[in-house]
Amino acid sequence: IAYHTACVKRGSDRPFINSVRTMHARTPEPKQLLVIPTGLHGTYMFRSAQHRATIYNAIFGFLRTVAR
Repeated sequence: IAYHTACVKRGSDRPFINSVRTMHARTPEPKQLLVIPTGLHGTYMFRSAQHRATIYNAIFGFLRTVAR
């Protein structure tokens, strides 16, 4: 089971997002990729009210799906 979350600023993180997409493509199913348009990284993304609900809902939705 793999869940990848990438945070990407406009333009500046393009090499990073390409690496994340490559890693995600090579990961076996089940998997999910969530790209967050922000400069925040790691646990700092959870401190942003703008992105917190999106991240939690995506993670728990993925877990509910693969737990069946």
